[in-house]
Amino acid sequence: MKFSLESSPSYLIHGYEKGQIRVIVPSGERHSPEGEPTQNLRTLTRSLIITAREIIEDWPAEAFVDINAETLAPLLGLEPELVLLGTGERLQFPSADCLSPFYQRHIGVEVMDTPAACRTYNVLVSEGRHVVAAMLMI
Repeated sequence: MKFSLESSPSYLIHGYEKGQIRVIVPSGERHSPEGEPTQNLRTLTRSLIITAREIIEDWPAEAFVDINAETLAPLLGLEPELVLLGTGERLQFPSADCLSPFYQRHIGVEVMDTPAACRTYNVLVSEGRHVVAAMLMI
């Protein structure tokens, strides 16, 4: 039985480690000289916002203390059904005031450390969910 890799038209997270998140960039079907599918990878080294269709680089929140209503506002414009907030190396909860605009619009918010947010993002995108992840760098 032969398995083939399904190419995804979505941005997916390929891996992460301290100081970087590697993202698979959708670029259509490409093949190596051996006929195997290839992937375009980008390495991001600053906080970011990612959806299945776009990446917003250099999100101004560089550390947990920078997370506030103003730095979270761009997420609302993306009209997600669910927001993942990766708070860096460890889980930290922002104030209720920061998250209130999401709850008022009936948008779910899940707060977790960035590695967990990376893993959860991929699962939700693969399910076809309209998820937006805002992640502080690890």
